[in-house]
Amino acid sequence: MRNIAGSLAAPLVGAIGSSLAKGGNFLPTMIGDTELWLAADRNIDVTGGLVDSWNDLSGNGNDCTGSGGGRPTLIADQIGGKPAVVFDGSATFLTMPSALYSIPNGSFTIYHVSVRDAPETSVDAAYGFSQTGTNTTFLTFNSTAGNVSFKSRLAAGGSLISTGHTNTQYNIIRNRRDGTTLAVSFNGSAEDTSATGADVSGVDSARIGSSGIGTFFLDGGIAEFIIYSKSLSTAEQLLVESYLSNKYNIALV
Repeated sequence: MRNIAGSLAAPLVGAIGSSLAKGGNFLPTMIGDTELWLAADRNIDVTGGLVDSWNDLSGNGNDCTGSGGGRPTLIADQIGGKPAVVFDGSATFLTMPSALYSIPNGSFTIYHVSVRDAPETSVDAAYGFSQTGTNTTFLTFNSTAGNVSFKSRLAAGGSLISTGHTNTQYNIIRNRRDGTTLAVSFNGSAEDTSATGADVSGVDSARIGSSGIGTFFLDGGIAEFIIYSKSLSTAEQLLVESYLSNKYNIALV
């Protein structure tokens, strides 16, 4: 996969990089191994408010597409004065391109500025990857208010349950896998972790707004979505989270 601006990553990490992020001059692609960067306020194609293509800002051309009645809606002024892509909880989603199917087959970091509209009895997926009809990698908002599950492996079970999420409010959610370590953080909080991750090869479907196999549709919104094909360092995490905090006026903890 392409390494966008990888040579810029090292000088930006640390105090200078943090200052740039807080000042609004940092971009997610200044860290190497950015595979996908979607922002609802930039480069998005809509017809009648429905999202035809959420276009990739990473330079890799990994645009995520909608089709027909399954398209989510672009709605203005959802978080920090910025728009978000809003999913209806029953049928809407975006399809990730096959170039991203290899993401779960190694270490990765996924960020999403997202919300589930209310505590519900349902399970809602912010995104998902699947292999031959089996959900393998996903982040779901669970039926217990404030709980999410993060999984990345083919075998059954092994989900990391985290309780730091706030329903009805947009959160900066970090999902990270480093070898067998799965980690979840909300708004820069200390990570909840488990040693249940594993490489997943053979992915044949990937979606935003539902699981990979088309279940667990999200009733909520996503304002920004970023994938790195590596486990970000603590310094790199600070860069991204400072950028997102500044942009969306979400306080870091």
